[in-house]
Amino acid sequence: MKYIVAGQNKIAGKVAVSGSPLGASALVSLALLLNDNSKIENAPSSFGFDQLFNILVSVFSKTTRSQDGILLVDPSVASTSPKRIKIAVDIDNEVFFALPAFIFKNIEVILDGSSKIFNKHKNILDLLKIFGLVKETNSKNLLVIRPAIIKESYYLDFRNRGGPEAFLAILFAISLDAKIIMVNYPQDPLFKWFLGVLVDCNLNVDAGVRTNESDTVCVSTAGLPTGRVEKKVSFNDNLAAFYTFLAMGTQGDITLSQVNSQDLMPFCAKILSWGAQIDSLSKGELRVYMQPVKYEDTVSFEVKPYPGFVESWSYLALVFLLSRQIAMSLIFPNSSVIQVLLKELNRMGANLDFKVLGNFVSVTSVKKSALLAQKIILDERELLLPYLLLSLLNKGKTVLIGGELIDSYYPGLIDNLKMLGANISVG
Repeated sequence: MKYIVAGQNKIAGKVAVSGSPLGASALVSLALLLNDNSKIENAPSSFGFDQLFNILVSVFSKTTRSQDGILLVDPSVASTSPKRIKIAVDIDNEVFFALPAFIFKNIEVILDGSSKIFNKHKNILDLLKIFGLVKETNSKNLLVIRPAIIKESYYLDFRNRGGPEAFLAILFAISLDAKIIMVNYPQDPLFKWFLGVLVDCNLNVDAGVRTNESDTVCVSTAGLPTGRVEKKVSFNDNLAAFYTFLAMGTQGDITLSQVNSQDLMPFCAKILSWGAQIDSLSKGELRVYMQPVKYEDTVSFEVKPYPGFVESWSYLALVFLLSRQIAMSLIFPNSSVIQVLLKELNRMGANLDFKVLGNFVSVTSVKKSALLAQKIILDERELLLPYLLLSLLNKGKTVLIGGELIDSYYPGLIDNLKMLGANISVG
């Protein structure tokens, strides 16, 4: 499927920001480790989370999901449930959130994939090995089993980790009734929200401890946690940032509903100097628009791990700054994703110079880079929103090849954009 986007249309209106697939995956995985039934609201409909749910209900058959995103989670397993289950692994990491519950119930799991797919999920597979959960069978299958010997505590440094691994590490520790000590743990809003959920579920969480100038969090259990999860899934902060930059870049006016303004504060503080105007209208609603601003000759945007910032926001920021034709100096955490994005932007005429400096990538640009994004192939999940933002801010028409990926991971997004004034058609 191809989406044809005519850019630079003013975007305005009100839109609800859907729940986070990662947050929903972590919640339902946690709920299956507790004794009581749980209720989870605002669960999104996305390809990865839908895969996870279908895998879980094949064993936890009394768990249900309504059309309005309410999950009723029953952790009981029928006596006829399988002792071994096969999970097909592809580009989505949500399916790995089925593992803690299966491990806890002594259900063996065969991860079915390929060398290429396993390499993409290397950090998660390394995590499984740290907990002694994985036994390699061949290049296309990995057997995940509950280890015969379980440590009392696990110590992990997350300096070069992040994302779903941090959530999974805690869930694995809970499933093994062990303590986990995490150094340099993620400081983004979603992970901090999850730590709060753990406290509400009667787990012992000691966060914010400084050890050798590093932030440390300790999560421990005293036997099987009691209680239940009764939470609303946190909003998708990537979508919130996407809509914010869209309003700024098109001189539009967007009201975001179902968001937590406190979680967005670090992000908002960064972009206020770029001309963003953000008004809190009521609980859970933020109005975002642009005010006239004279930029400095060079915009400095440093993306290093600091409290409250989400790495993927920086990809959107890069696209926004390029659309404003501003010279910039930026620092990103090093990853294959950022390098792919930088090379693709250069192909479109961005004139970005970047150097890999250990764990970071230093990026500089010349002033007034002219982007010619006439055709973009969508094949990286993490870059769907940056490329879509680029097409909406770009002058002229942009053809997005692989538009079905947007529909899979962000259902309803294209319809919402059309409602807000975007000119998008199917090619």
